[in-house]
Amino acid sequence: MVKGKKNNRTKALIKVILLSGTRQMVSLILNDTADSSDLSKAAITVEDSSVAQQPKFFNYHEYVVTNYRALEEQEAREHGPEYPICVTHFPNIYVSESSEEFKTTRVVRIPRRFESSTEFPSFSTDLPGFEPAALPDPHNRHFVPVGEYQGQLFGDSSVSPLANYVSQEEWASIISDINGLLAAAYNPVQFRNFANVVLDYFTLNFWSIVAPYVLKHPLQKLEDYVAELNHSDICKSKGIKIVSPRENSYLSVCIKRKKLQLQY
Repeated sequence: MVKGKKNNRTKALIKVILLSGTRQMVSLILNDTADSSDLSKAAITVEDSSVAQQPKFFNYHEYVVTNYRALEEQEAREHGPEYPICVTHFPNIYVSESSEEFKTTRVVRIPRRFESSTEFPSFSTDLPGFEPAALPDPHNRHFVPVGEYQGQLFGDSSVSPLANYVSQEEWASIISDINGLLAAAYNPVQFRNFANVVLDYFTLNFWSIVAPYVLKHPLQKLEDYVAELNHSDICKSKGIKIVSPRENSYLSVCIKRKKLQLQY
């Protein structure tokens, strides 16, 4: 007696994420009596996936390394991905490498954010280490060095040395002022730009020639604001200097700080 082969009929579940921006998911469920290749007998359901986790912002300048010298050790070694240190400050590229300032200062970089606009620069108001997706900090948002890498001291979180000298509230106020001046300079939808176009039209572009002598441009106001900050107590007394965004094409806000000295 020869037994007949049973049809290979299975129950399948196929999920397809719609790319139309509706945040819904289509489920095609094949019943037990339908062949898995026959989608005409599928039951179609729609699931709401609006609770999907949204991307979180982090400082894209920072990175982690695992081969370093722990402060309690004599030599560098591989620590593995479980115990990395985070590089949060960088060489001072705004001075000559042969200068004394290059040897004694480091730069903390503040990244741009693009949620508000891609038409003009806008920088993060989060102090490094305070971003939503920052590496967890076990030291109460305080920079504590745990390892040495390339002759510099770094911690095990996204918190930079800047956090030891400026509070989150002070920092948010400074960057908000900088962002406001940049928006006034570059935002095309504002009264200032509209007035300039109208005045240029009626004066045959003569207004563009005399305007810099009559009104201070917002970018010049930004330069004056940065210079004022660098002479204020919030920066001068703490050995901090803000580098004008103009010096790096408005890609970052950079802060100079005396380098941490190695203790042996």
